[in-house]
This record gives sequence, structure tokens and C-alpha cells, in this order.
Amino acid sequence: MERKRREDCFFGVHFDFHASDDSTNIGANTTEEQIQYMLDTVQPDFVQCDSKGHPGMTSFETAVGTRAPGFARDNLKIWRDVTARAGIPLFLHYSGVFDMAAVRVHPEWAIVDAEGQVSRDYTSLRGGYSDGLLIPQLSEVIDRYDVDGVWIDGEAWAVNPDYSPAFLAAFRRDTGCQTVPKSPDDPDYDVYMDYLRESFRQYLRHYTDALHQKYPRFQIASNWAFSTYMPEPVSAGVDYLSADYNPIDSYNTARFESRYLATQGKPWDIMGWSFIVSPVENIPSTKSACQIEREAAAPLSLGGGFQVYIQQNRDGSLEKWMLPVVGEVSRFCNERRAKCFRAENIPQTAVLLSTYNFYKIARRALFPDKEYIAARGITQALLDNQLSVQLISEHHLKADLMRYPVLVLPDTAWLEEETVALLRRYMEQGGHLIAVGPLAAQYFADEAGVNMAHPFTTEERQQLARCLTVEDLDKAAETLPIAVKRYLEFDGFITGLHALSCAVTPLEGTESAGSLYEGNAPKGPCSPAATARQVGKGTCTCIWTNIGEKYLLAQRFLVRDFLGGLVRQVFRPLVRVTGSHFVDVNLSRNGDELLIHLINTSGPHGSEHTYIYDEITPLTGLTLEADCPSRPAAVEAVPAQPIDWEWHDGVLRARLDRLDIYTILSVQ
Repeated sequence: MERKRREDCFFGVHFDFHASDDSTNIGANTTEEQIQYMLDTVQPDFVQCDSKGHPGMTSFETAVGTRAPGFARDNLKIWRDVTARAGIPLFLHYSGVFDMAAVRVHPEWAIVDAEGQVSRDYTSLRGGYSDGLLIPQLSEVIDRYDVDGVWIDGEAWAVNPDYSPAFLAAFRRDTGCQTVPKSPDDPDYDVYMDYLRESFRQYLRHYTDALHQKYPRFQIASNWAFSTYMPEPVSAGVDYLSADYNPIDSYNTARFESRYLATQGKPWDIMGWSFIVSPVENIPSTKSACQIEREAAAPLSLGGGFQVYIQQNRDGSLEKWMLPVVGEVSRFCNERRAKCFRAENIPQTAVLLSTYNFYKIARRALFPDKEYIAARGITQALLDNQLSVQLISEHHLKADLMRYPVLVLPDTAWLEEETVALLRRYMEQGGHLIAVGPLAAQYFADEAGVNMAHPFTTEERQQLARCLTVEDLDKAAETLPIAVKRYLEFDGFITGLHALSCAVTPLEGTESAGSLYEGNAPKGPCSPAATARQVGKGTCTCIWTNIGEKYLLAQRFLVRDFLGGLVRQVFRPLVRVTGSHFVDVNLSRNGDELLIHLINTSGPHGSEHTYIYDEITPLTGLTLEADCPSRPAAVEAVPAQPIDWEWHDGVLRARLDRLDIYTILSVQ
């Protein structure tokens, strides 16, 4: 039976158990009946199951590497036989760079840290791992089990600095640097980190090319590759993109990551965890269907796929009790499939996630920690203004400069001259740039029409770029002439901000919005919170305090309203939604059909007190306006509910009485 290609798969399930020393009876309790029950209950387009986790022991009887201690039956064969009969593609979960058994057996394959310690976890990108184990072992499992593809875990996020002899020899040969930098303060550290990233790209290209040459239809993804962890053009032979998100703050992770994967030009999906492991109690709890459904809504609304992660038992078998919950999620997703899968997103507002800036300030090669705080906060504030948002990087700008009417630049310490020139051309040609935070805004002080009280030197910018916490910022304020505590006044209300701020003086012809005061009252010295000026056919707006960081870490409605007001001064969104700020809006097209995706975001996200919940309070009385040149033939809701609508003078007005989790309005 012909099985679907991954690009045609919309909803799937992922199973793994990371076989280890305790896996002594693999296959003993796995039956065809339980896997068939899973297929009947969940109705997935594809299935992923365990083959090798981070401990590096396979859950099948490999002849190539290190197998788990004990097998009762061929567990993987049972999974393959049942899925093959059903015509369901079977993908493997397989850990790559993170392989504890490989470095135990072959310590010469391991990375070595700056102090000379050989890693117990991670393989070197310049060692013999890919040719010695990864490629032959995946070839073995393809030949034996006829699997359709692999989802390789422990890759981008597992890349760490490497000072092994093989890596250093390659580094010296390829870069000409003979002195090896070991900290950000050492000369050529940027060169070293760039080489580490290029080594990962070459590693990806090598094994994807080798496997595709031998197995042209085999489909490969490397978890988090070419995502926000690796924000750059796809440059290796991966067949699809995928990422599993934070199991605690899942919806906020999904709403951020999906907006980047959707712009990368490859089939993609997001993996949501069906459970949460409490960091306090260190014990897992299964999520309710409605909690997982909302997490699924973010990628679905942007045209992507979704998969649910369920743990296998330590012997490779399944627990059946939670499968009806995942079946409910499957029905939720598939009810919306025809209106969302592969729909074309409509460009509206974009957030520029600078690759250059991330790679220059990243503490780890391909694993952001606090480097995206400002970008995540700005994205969330825009979404809370019911603006349709996508994330882009420099390569998207170069490919299609004028695609987005509004481009928001979060506080960004470093931009290349080429990017600054592109953004100036963007404004000249009619684009609206909003630079948020003093570091980003300083690049465009001339266009914004201001004199900065204290322009940052390169050395000061370098110091401030490393301030990723409030404590870092306070320490910098001891030696730099910067303001870190200011009060934002806007529209008659005031809120305090503990963030990097800068005083400016507007020049003639420059407009101001909001004010920054030194105290919690509109009196005494103040400076404009934002300035704006016409630039060619477009505009340049600069915000002189880092509101993105503050909105993520401690939300303030005034920050949301301030940013939303600045966007709406220069741009009329295609669709306007009122009635609640707890609505994410995304816009897409399917032929002549305008699709308005509405997600109810109310309730807790990332709360240290609320991990799982079984109720999302419905939103009621939402109203929408959409610019439509001609009267629609129909306006329908998916899932179905009555929609009151009218059309006058090129504007559609509709009322949605109830938004439970995720509703799509189809304007035909």
C-alpha cells in the first residue's frame, strides 16, 4: 500500500523511551493489537517510534552499534508490520550528536571542553561518528525494516564548543587561526563559533546526502535545524523541518516558533508534549485534550502540521489509557484541516529576528537561552494587539524586501551594514520600520529625526549586548551613563519599566508618542518614549526603551497598547478584531478564500503554579472588520456556528458569539 510522504502528513504521533540500562525486556508486552488500537483511536497520518535515544542504546537488535541489554521480541518489527498494513508511514526517533554510548565506546569521537575534559554525552562534529555509526546504523534499520524516515533528536541544541584534537586540527587548517579562543573575551572567538556552526552544517549535509544517495525516498528531519535555534536559510538536505517545544510554556513557545518555521519554505510541523514534568516534583502529568488542542492551534493556523509526543513504556509497549485523549486532539485538528493545512499566509506585520545578532551574542552555538527575550516579548505584544505576525531573518529580507508592510526590529545590539542599508531602502520604498529599544533605534537615529543624549560607543554596545538579565543591566548602570528605571506614560496612564532606556531630543518635523519620566507621575524631566518621521514613501518609528523584554517577563497592558498604537498609526491591518485582547489572529488564503484564524489565548501560560488544566474560558462577543473590495459570497465558521455579518462600502463586519479554542472564519 502506498504510504504518504511527510509533506502530505498533517497530524501524527511520536513515541520514544530512550532505551538504557533498564531496558532489559524490550518487546515483551508489545502487541499488534495495542498498536492497531492506537491507529484506530488516534487516526494519525504518520507514526514516529523509538529506535535510539540520548543514552545511545538502540531499541532494536543492531549489529552496528550498542544495543539495549535485553530483547524479548523484535519490537520495531511489530510497529512496522502494523503501520505498513494500515498504509501509515513509520518514522524513527533517533538521537544524533547526543549519544552517550558512542562516546563511551569511542572516546575519540567525543567533544573535549575548554578544560580538556572528554564529554560523556556529545559527539564531535569533526570526529568519526557520522561515518562510523550514524550513517551505517540508519542504513541498517532502513534495509531491515523499510522505515519511511527519521526525526533526529539531540542535534542543533546539543552542539557545544569542541576542543578535541580532530576539531582543533580542522579549525586551524580551515581558518588559519593558530591560537584557539576559549571564551568570548578571547580574540577570534566569533571566528571559532562561526566555524562550530559551519561544522554542524557540514555534518548535516554529509549524512543527509549520503542517506539520500542510497535511499532517495527516505525522509529526514533534524530537530530544531533551521528554526529559531538556527535562524538561517535551509542549506542541508533535510526533507522537512520540525521542533518540539517547551512542555511547560508550550503555547507561547509554539506561537513564536511556528511563525519562523512558516517562513522557511519547507514542509514543517511542531511537536507538542502530551505531558509536563514538574521541575519542582520531578513527576510527569498528562495534559488534557483542550490544553494540547490549543498548543496545536498555533502551527495549524500558520499552515503547518502537528504531532503529539507520548512516552513508550520502558519495554517499548504502549499505555492505552491516554490514547483517547490524543484521539480527541486528532479530531480537533482534522476538523480544521481543509481550511488550514498548507494555506498561504498573508503578509502583514513581521518581526526581524536577526541571525547576525543572535550568532554574535549567543552563549551557546545553536541554543538560545535569554537571547530572544526582547523578540519574544515584542512578538507576544503584537499578537495581543490582534495583529497577524510572522518572524523573518536577514535572508528573508534579501529575498523579498517589501513583502511585509510593517517590520518591527526588537532591541538588537548588532546589525550588519548591509542589513541597515536594506532597512533604509525598505523605508524609502514605502515600508514602515519600528525599531524597539535604544540599541536597535540608534542605528536609525538620523531617520527618526532625533539627537541621542548619549550615543553608545562600540565598547558600550558590546557590554550592553551581554546584559540578558535585570541584574546584568543594573551592574552595567554602575559604570555606564544609562537609565534603567523609567516610567512610561501613554494615553493618560503610567507604568514602571526596569529596562534600558535612552533620552532623545526630537528635531523639527519629528513626531513624538508617549513620555519617559523619572518618577511615577507625569511631572519633572521627561523624554519622548517614541519618535516617528517620514522616510521616503515610508516611515521610521523608534522606541527609546526596551519594552519587549519587559512585556515577556512582566506583562503590562500599557506596553501592549503603546506598541499597538504605534503600529496602527502607520498601518491599517487587513482584519481588525475587537472584544478581547486574548485572541491570536492569523490571516491566510486558499485560492479566492480569505481565512481568518482566531485562537483563544486566555488563561495561564508558563505559570509555575498551573501546569495542567482542563478548561479554557470561552470568549464571547468578538467583532471583526475585514477589508473586502466586493461582497463575499459567503462567510462561514469552522467548526460550524452561526455568523451574523454584513458588507458595506468595501468592509465586511461580522460577529462571533463564541470562541472556544480555535475557530476559522472562511470569507468566500
